[in-house]
Amino acid sequence: KPLTKLLVLAKREKVKSDLRRNQQLLTERIWKKLLQNYQQNESPIKVSDLVQEFGSPNDSKVSAWPKSIDVHVHVHHILLAGKKATTDKSNLKYD
Repeated sequence: KPLTKLLVLAKREKVKSDLRRNQQLLTERIWKKLLQNYQQNESPIKVSDLVQEFGSPNDSKVSAWPKSIDVHVHVHHILLAGKKATTDKSNLKYD
């Protein structure tokens, strides 16, 4: 029984670690796309453009990450973190 609990905890930590890594990669891809768009003086990117480019369909049978909803929520968190950073200069930590 203790070994089972340990294996479950290890698996949970691996899943959390993989998610953090994938979220970081998604953040980098989003910022790269935004900077590229800005440098080429293109029209502003809409959230829906990012969702379409980086997300797979929510109803997809494939368990690929990120789904469209994941990208939408991730962009929302990036925007909230940016807003918090601009209003609270003393705390520039992004969670």
